[in-house]
Amino acid sequence: MRILPALVVCCAAAAAAFADEPAALAVLRAGCAADAQQFCANVPPGGGRILACLRDHKDELSDQCKQAAVKAQVLSSNSAPAPAPAPAPARAPRLGRVGMVGTLGVLALVAASLGRQYVAVLYGNSGQALVSSKPLAALDRLRTAEQLDPWSMQTQYSVASAYARLNDYGAARAALLDAEALEPENDVPPALLGDIATRAGDRRTALADYRRALALDPLEPALKQAVQTAEAGRR
Repeated sequence: MRILPALVVCCAAAAAAFADEPAALAVLRAGCAADAQQFCANVPPGGGRILACLRDHKDELSDQCKQAAVKAQVLSSNSAPAPAPAPAPARAPRLGRVGMVGTLGVLALVAASLGRQYVAVLYGNSGQALVSSKPLAALDRLRTAEQLDPWSMQTQYSVASAYARLNDYGAARAALLDAEALEPENDVPPALLGDIATRAGDRRTALADYRRALALDPLEPALKQAVQTAEAGRR
């Protein structure tokens, strides 16, 4: 599994969000509580000492702690940008600064230990869940998933579905053609292309798509029926 290369970008994007979003920070704390108890039980709390202890055990952190950090990152990235904060006092509380830096340090070491594939799945799943209700928001997350894992067929299907929800059948078709290019022996992309063409009223293209899918899986009853329906519609 490849290591996530955009570590600096990841931390910079999360910096403001983790400072202002108690929900994201709560996810991180809850997910790493057992790790803190296991590795840092004798460490006095405060001053960022617990976080420093977790950094010292970065190679031993549990999957739950790693997953919590990435979920917190995704949660913070989904929020709208916060208004610009008021100028900080000349002498900011020392503990707050240490805690914030320590939190980002934990996020950094966790992100560094995760592969692109896992993060792509998180973005892909969260985008897929929004396709029906918020297709534009879904596309934002799905495009991130696509950048992290450009070979995911499921991401391409979800992108096509989101565009179809927006009645952008040209973009939906383009996403499915990309999927077909990734796996030319897979009958699902041409079958979905046939569905897209049928919705758009392009019966000739739909028939060609369904026939291509049927050639890849000649025993599939649903494809046979789709071809027959498309042929009847052209008469």
